[in-house]
Amino acid sequence: MKRGGSSFAAMLFLFFAMGGTVPCIDFAVRFDPELAIPLDGGSKGDFSLGGGGTLTADAVFSGAFSPYIEVGLHLAPLRGTSDALSLYNGGAGVSYAVFPIPRLKLRAGVSGGLFQAVLGEDSRNDLYWKTRLEAGYRFTPSFGLLALADYSSYANSPTPGQPLYHGISLGFVVDFGIGSTAGRASGVYAETFQRGNVFPIRYYAYDKESFGGIRIVNKESAEIRDVVVSFAMLGENASETVCATFKSIQRGDTAEAPLLAVVGDRCLEFTEGTKVEGSVKLTFRILDEKIERSFPASISFNHRNASTWADPRIAAAFVSPNDVAVLDLSKYAAGLVRERIRPEIDHALQYGIGVFETMRLTGIVWTVDPSAPYAECRADSARVDYIQYPFQTFAYKGGDSDDVAILLAASMESVGLTSALIPLEQGMLVAFALDAPDEEARKAFTDHRSFAWMDGKAWVVLDPKLVREGFLSSWKRGAEEWNAAAGKDGESLFYSLKDAWKEYPPVGVTEADRSVPKPKESLVANAFENAMGNFVAMEVEPRAKRMVADMGPNGGTARQINSLGILYARYGLLDDARREFTRAIEKGSSSALINLANTVFLLADYETAATMYAKALAVDPQNKAALLGLARSKYELDAYEDADDLFSRVDRLDHDFASRYAYLSSNVASGASRAAAAETGGPLPWATEE
Repeated sequence: MKRGGSSFAAMLFLFFAMGGTVPCIDFAVRFDPELAIPLDGGSKGDFSLGGGGTLTADAVFSGAFSPYIEVGLHLAPLRGTSDALSLYNGGAGVSYAVFPIPRLKLRAGVSGGLFQAVLGEDSRNDLYWKTRLEAGYRFTPSFGLLALADYSSYANSPTPGQPLYHGISLGFVVDFGIGSTAGRASGVYAETFQRGNVFPIRYYAYDKESFGGIRIVNKESAEIRDVVVSFAMLGENASETVCATFKSIQRGDTAEAPLLAVVGDRCLEFTEGTKVEGSVKLTFRILDEKIERSFPASISFNHRNASTWADPRIAAAFVSPNDVAVLDLSKYAAGLVRERIRPEIDHALQYGIGVFETMRLTGIVWTVDPSAPYAECRADSARVDYIQYPFQTFAYKGGDSDDVAILLAASMESVGLTSALIPLEQGMLVAFALDAPDEEARKAFTDHRSFAWMDGKAWVVLDPKLVREGFLSSWKRGAEEWNAAAGKDGESLFYSLKDAWKEYPPVGVTEADRSVPKPKESLVANAFENAMGNFVAMEVEPRAKRMVADMGPNGGTARQINSLGILYARYGLLDDARREFTRAIEKGSSSALINLANTVFLLADYETAATMYAKALAVDPQNKAALLGLARSKYELDAYEDADDLFSRVDRLDHDFASRYAYLSSNVASGASRAAAAETGGPLPWATEE
């Protein structure tokens, strides 16, 4: 008796020790009270109906195959006496379960082990075996009630052919799950996969833009319902993203959800490829029980400068006009231009020249990236390129054509210029729009091929490769490359930043909070004036020569001379303009008097200009150009009531014309407002002969 008890204890210990080392096992306990029906042939004689119970501990693999251990007690009364045979048993077995429908469980098993039989003062130990069949209803995955039928046989070694007891038992089973090495519903699991690494430059989009998938596998014995698949990056301020929901996933089926995540801007600190830990969470119901499970995952990130050219608009994300380094330098350049601006030349053009020349003077150069040349990466949409942020281009003193183009675009946007990127195959171009509308620009400039005419605007196109050669050289080459590309459907590669930012908003980097040494003011001023002088000469000289040639030996008519004066005035050549307007007045031109007054106004001699405008109005009181000129002169002389009255007269004559100078109707007299007026007021209207 003692030897049998020791063997049983050892068997229990070994089973649980083994079970503790096997992963992903569900544990359950079962208790089944039974009615014992003896069969004839027992060595102790005939038995009557008896009863008992068995307690079982199961280790369930994959919800079906189950090794188990059991202990039990059964009483078998001897017919015609008051005695009963007591059977104490302990052993191990295996079973297998199937689920024809989710809530119906069918199970068959076989077990065996040691038993001790006690009858009065007599006891013995021997072996037993049994088979069992179960069928029942599962209320939840971890609780069910099943009907039981089994056959058991208790050996009698002295008479091998005749068991001590054998019989059939009928009863029911209380089946109760107590846990799992892999959590409840371990037959449901999730695994992630990526479609390439995550790009930090797009970190803000990955909660809506899938970068991989989550595969959900249901190997449970029932369908799962109300499935919610979520993902979260681990770490500070982690935020969970719902990737997908499923009404149900049938048993044995697999479903796939997009991999989405809220990615914080800390990934912009990654200077090399990095793996970040995350977690997939599944919540679902199985047989009306709500389950929540989590699974580890890791996400691979590229470094912060990484991108492909699958969509060339991505370059816009690197154009951060709020980059401190960019703002510091571009605002410095804009201030110097503002002090030297020529009122009648397109202001955007002048600011563009000033910003470009200032950037050039910082020592920025174009160099091909040896590890990731722009042209090669641009030709292979799957290849990862290294694209610099503006502050890095400053720090490295240059970059490839895309890097320099991005820096120039950010600088121009930071001073209010509307900019665009043109990512051609061999190099990226950058462009900015003139203030003048399309129609006015076509009239103002002689060579229309010097511009890109897009979106109702005239755009100055620059080639960053020629940043060291200066603005005009870069403009000339940029226009040539644009015209060549536009003839080959290159217009489809023209991306204004305003439009590109709708899909790829600018991304700033905290490291950019550093200033760049500024070139000396005198150097910037000289570079700006030289560029402006060359531009004016390029535009004015050929046209002036043709106009003078058309005048003939008699010196031309008043109308011709007045037109030549307007040409000079519009390009800031005010001394030449005054000379021609004076000649035209001598030939009887009334329009030239207004234009001469405009020239004096541009020279900031507002008293003299007001006198000239008044003289012109004495001849023609309804002349709106003279009325406007006098209003602007009065405004600059702080005679705001007079300016307002004169502006009202212009407004009654031509509302659309007057609307460009609406600041004149304001009675604000501060210096700041006057400075703003100079910027917002339209150019002077030049009078031509009818």
